[in-house]
Amino acid sequence: MQNKKLLNKVDKLGYVLVTIFLVLCIFILVLLITGVFTKLLNTFNKEFLSGAGVAIFSFLLAAAWDEYKFRRDVRRKDEAVMFAVQEDLRSNLKIAEENKRMLEEELSVLKDHRTITPPLRLLGEGFWTLVRVNPPQKLVRLDSIVKIHGIGNLTGSVNEMLRSRENYRIQNQAMDNFCKRLETYDRVLIEEITKLQSILSAFVDNS
Repeated sequence: MQNKKLLNKVDKLGYVLVTIFLVLCIFILVLLITGVFTKLLNTFNKEFLSGAGVAIFSFLLAAAWDEYKFRRDVRRKDEAVMFAVQEDLRSNLKIAEENKRMLEEELSVLKDHRTITPPLRLLGEGFWTLVRVNPPQKLVRLDSIVKIHGIGNLTGSVNEMLRSRENYRIQNQAMDNFCKRLETYDRVLIEEITKLQSILSAFVDNS
């Protein structure tokens, strides 16, 4: 949101500078047409007029250059943030797919009191920090912010469930109802991961 405010200020400054430049051009053109400009040159010191003209032109040129550099830097930063966000989300899609596959495999062997050996991978949550600190212009729209916020919340929720499941799997294998409770964990996780996959896919495809 801060970037958007800065860009709005720059846009307003750009409009003012362009307007001033056009007014000056029109004014000089009118003077040339009416012959007044020649009279002014004969009346006032030519060096003074030349110096004033150079100063005004230099100011406008410097202001235009600063505006261009600011827009270029903001665009580059936005592109870098968007690239990092998209990479995180694509990576999460792959991790979610792998976790879901392993959970489904485990459901098929739990009846034999067996579980999967490797722990499930946690999803990356760095993308939401990037968006909060440096929101790209592409995501400052309310609907986009709401969507990425929802993805961040669901990602965090799935990670908490993954941690809880792993702690339970490690510490409670001697319990009589171990497999039954682990099955419950797995089914809930599969449901939440499927939901996250759907939201992630839609967001990545449209961003």
